[in-house]
Parts: sequence; structure tokens; C-alpha cells
Amino acid sequence: MAITFSGLLKLALMTAQQPRLGARVVLGQNLPMAARWMALAFTAIASALSIHLTLALMPPSEAVLPGPVMLAILQGGVMLVTAVAIHNIGRWRGGRGRFEDAVLLMAWLQFTMLCLQVVQMAVMLVAPLLADMIGLAGIVLFLWLLTAFVAELHGFSSLGAVFAGIMGTIFALALLLSVVLASVIGAPV
Repeated sequence: MAITFSGLLKLALMTAQQPRLGARVVLGQNLPMAARWMALAFTAIASALSIHLTLALMPPSEAVLPGPVMLAILQGGVMLVTAVAIHNIGRWRGGRGRFEDAVLLMAWLQFTMLCLQVVQMAVMLVAPLLADMIGLAGIVLFLWLLTAFVAELHGFSSLGAVFAGIMGTIFALALLLSVVLASVIGAPV
């Protein structure tokens, strides 16, 4: 399959409807590792720029957000850590997924979410309340895609078990981070 922008958009729409099939198609491209890293970097940069553009369209707030370069680095770091976690935790639970495929699926997940973010940004200009609802739907879509991608990557059949594993991992990481932060600043947990 030739990779074109319109083809990517069609695949992103199909992925939102049938995420396991979308993951299979993406993985079936057999991209070299360099292309997978470039996809991860591109989606991190595009997401950071999209966030800054979205904030420029909103009324000024007092929130402090890192600049686009730092945000892209943070975004890429989170995506990389997530790919490592998906790979290692999935393998620990009996999955067969490869790290390079986890990297590619994280990039594809971010691209798909970026498409939704662009739609949300356009809607924000004419119907801010609808844009907020799209944002909430985006959270559900993210969890749906992540669950399906992890299941497809590792060959797991139970989406419910995969979702429970994802939620358990998020809870454990949040607990760990709160303990670390509490010990750093000296506050009780």
C-alpha cells in the first residue's frame, strides 16, 4: 500500500471503527524501525503544535504550559514509556508482541487521536460546547483504541481483561507517582 495523506485519513477512520483491523493493517506495512521512530517523533511534534494552536484559539488562561519543543519532547517521552509498558507488561502476561510493533502502534494511536483533535479544534470555532463533548468522546476513543491495540499486539482475545489491565496499570502508576511526589515534597500520602 502506498502511504498517502488521504490513505492515512481513511485508515484512521477505519481504525476508529474497527481498531484491531486498523492495527493489523498498520503492522502489516512492515515498516523499518527508523520509519517507526520517525512516526513516533512526527506525531509527538504534531500533537504539541496542535495543543498550542488549540490554546491560541481559547481565551487566555493562567495555566502555564511548556513551549512547543518541550511539549513535543514530553509527548514523545510519554509515548515511548507507554510503548515500553505495553510491550513489557503484555509479554509478562503471556503476550507475543514485539517492542518495535508497540512503538508503531503508539505512533498510530497518536495520529488517530490527532485527527480527532483537529476536528475538535475546527468545531471549537463554531460550537465550543460540542467541542467539549468531542473531547470527552476522545477520552473514550483513546481507551477503546489502546485496549484493542494492546490486544492485537499481544494476541489477547479478551478486551475486558486487557482494559482491566490498562486501568490497573494506570492506577498503580498514579499511586506510585503520588508516593514519589509526597516523599520528594514531604507531604503525607
